[in-house]
Amino acid sequence: MSALPPVAAMTLSPEEYERAFIEDERYLNFASLGPISEPVVATGERLLRATATARPGDAAMLSAQVPRALAVLSRLSGFPESNITLVSNTSSALVQVALGLPSGTGVFSGRYQFPANVLPWRNAAETGRISLRLAGALDEPVTPELLRAHLDASCDAVAISHVDFRTGYRADLARIREAIGNRLLIVDAIQAFGAVEEDWTLADVVIAGGQKWMRAGQGTGFMALSDRALDRIRPLAANWGGIADSLDIRRDDQSPLPGAGRFDSTRPSPVLAACLAQALELVEGVGLHWITSRIQSRYEYLAEAASRRGLRLLPGWPAEQRAGIAVIEAADPRAVNRLLHAGFTVTVHDTNRVRVSLHATTRTAAIDEAVEVLTGT
Repeated sequence: MSALPPVAAMTLSPEEYERAFIEDERYLNFASLGPISEPVVATGERLLRATATARPGDAAMLSAQVPRALAVLSRLSGFPESNITLVSNTSSALVQVALGLPSGTGVFSGRYQFPANVLPWRNAAETGRISLRLAGALDEPVTPELLRAHLDASCDAVAISHVDFRTGYRADLARIREAIGNRLLIVDAIQAFGAVEEDWTLADVVIAGGQKWMRAGQGTGFMALSDRALDRIRPLAANWGGIADSLDIRRDDQSPLPGAGRFDSTRPSPVLAACLAQALELVEGVGLHWITSRIQSRYEYLAEAASRRGLRLLPGWPAEQRAGIAVIEAADPRAVNRLLHAGFTVTVHDTNRVRVSLHATTRTAAIDEAVEVLTGT
């Protein structure tokens, strides 16, 4: 079996991109899980088949997939390939960072961010390795103003979610970088990467699972680190995969790998690496700008349709402060139940907050129907 050809240079029309996906039209829940494309399915099946046949050319094909994924991640993130490693999820990578910060580091985190970006800092603080300052009210965005009000000389690192999972608020990385100065900026980008255009190199650590907006499937993801983050964060939760000459078991002085690979626990899965690469090559093929513009147009369509029928978006961020998440205030729990019983897949927070997350493949007809069901019209 020959190696899968890279498709980074391939240009896709919007129509070709849309035909690659087959999710149910009433699926409006990309902030929870982004259904993968047919090419990702085919890639995963082909690579998985290679692990079964084990023919002479299969090993070379399998070994090419991690470099393939790192290459496309570098192009989309702006980080050098050597500063990127593959991870199986956002949560465990954040634990790696929390445990690897130098002893005595002071960390700031929003109190009501997604738990994956709060619990690692709390747990690390319990060990005594770091100190932690939590601030912010429920649904209050982590803004430069909030940071300036709580940062002092004892704070060395700031951990934020680029897009808030409850409200859809998108942080302004440039203004946050200006507000925090040379402190380490650690960004949970799972609700943003693949859905927004951003200068990710403003951050020192960028972590994102690939199962949401990248549409690469569960078990995929990446962590990118700046040079100074690599200098300061130790791979204390890594394992043999992050060690140079790890199979030379006679040595007691084994050193971490250069670059971000030092955080690897084991060898990355070539099957999952190929799925991630294929998903991101689709993004490149049609253009991230087209995807982000399409997501914004779908958000605006929803806002207009909801407004016409008396529904309110919470809190209704301007375009530069949002990604693909919209929150609708339903009249009561019965309206929410109508939506679910009509076959729509959404996320419900509290009793009447409907989180709708829209991607480039979301149909306007589905948006119209969802609004009609919520209003009972």
